[in-house]
Amino acid sequence: LCDLVREDGWADTQPIFSTLLRTRLSTWVPDWMVPRLCVIDIERDPRSGHIHEVAVGYSAGLMGETEVSGVVASEGTVSITQIEALFRRADADPASWLMGHNAIRFDLPILKECGVMLPSRPVIDTLELSLLTSPMQARHALAGDHSAEGDVRACVRLLRSIDDKWLEIDPKEISAHLRWQKPDSSLW
Repeated sequence: LCDLVREDGWADTQPIFSTLLRTRLSTWVPDWMVPRLCVIDIERDPRSGHIHEVAVGYSAGLMGETEVSGVVASEGTVSITQIEALFRRADADPASWLMGHNAIRFDLPILKECGVMLPSRPVIDTLELSLLTSPMQARHALAGDHSAEGDVRACVRLLRSIDDKWLEIDPKEISAHLRWQKPDSSLW
């Protein structure tokens, strides 16, 4: 599989992986090749601070559909129990990654502050990736409907778009830029 990606490139092998993952042979694909994403978004009332909407989506890397589940508070705030229930699948999957748009500076700290026990996983922040990929772009907001479920779907679309942009870059160019990064940089 690694040779196939190396020889044909990620863009050309994505459909093959997508098909493979729907067969019994999917167990042959190492976890690190197609990390599962646990995509999160919260909506919070800026005045009261109450979380009134939470959504969590699950996706096999950048392939296939994203399954989204959400909770909307009928009154007040979404309970910690309801939020933690959305993360059960990520808890059970040690190969999953957390992902969100501005998740590192907004969603995750707010959830922790509320006492939500989050899975200990690496985090992909699409806001940071967007800033790195398109630094001259004026806006980096999600193109979602500003509902938690809509923003989870918009976050996955954004990651796919960022992936497409990175695939257009010559690998030698990326290597040249990485040479200037410190080994402990988050880009490694």
